[in-house]
Amino acid sequence: MIIILSICALIVLGLFAFVACQLHPDGIELEIAKALLNLLTVVIVTQAGAIVYSRYEQKKRKDELSDSARMRILDSLTLVFGEIKRLRRKIRSRLLFLDNGAAVTRDAISLEVYDSSLNEINAMQITLEAVAKDVENMENLFSKPRKVFDAVSQMEAYLNTMVDEWEHNSVKFDDHTSKVDIAEFPKLADFLGEYKSSQFRKEFVHKYYSAADYMRADLMDGRSTAWKLKN
Repeated sequence: MIIILSICALIVLGLFAFVACQLHPDGIELEIAKALLNLLTVVIVTQAGAIVYSRYEQKKRKDELSDSARMRILDSLTLVFGEIKRLRRKIRSRLLFLDNGAAVTRDAISLEVYDSSLNEINAMQITLEAVAKDVENMENLFSKPRKVFDAVSQMEAYLNTMVDEWEHNSVKFDDHTSKVDIAEFPKLADFLGEYKSSQFRKEFVHKYYSAADYMRADLMDGRSTAWKLKN
């Protein structure tokens, strides 16, 4: 508004200077008009610069807040990924030996380890639900929100298969000292089993790298390597 008024005043003064130049080419009116024109020009340029700078600062602040939200979501996702990988190694290190008649293998799990581990997996699954909801509610933060949401949702769904199995199958243990072949828990067996052929690799690990790649691209220059892995 100030700039518009200043431009209007500049036009009026310009007309005044033109008229003064025609009527009194050597008069003081012309000099006064010139001085006012110069002053108004400086005011307009200063105001325009201030507006441009203000809008730049507003955009910069908005971008900083957006990046902060993206980082929070990415950090939460990465935390879950790291915790699940850590927990997998921990459970595998605590498996017990099992004599199945043909051979002795390290494929048994105790009730204590099973329950404590699934409690942790359950907590991570709930965290992923929240991360997926954040992505859905703040989709404007991401250039490819659907791809990010789908990847995080598949990670959450994978963990949820083990949680569902835990809720319905923990009765397989006779008592607190008993041990059960992990084959009795197919979803857990996949999680702990051979990595390259597992659904864990395809539905959790690969989906993490895909989601994280898209999010990091939005945090940097907008380019994504579009994570490609053989299924």
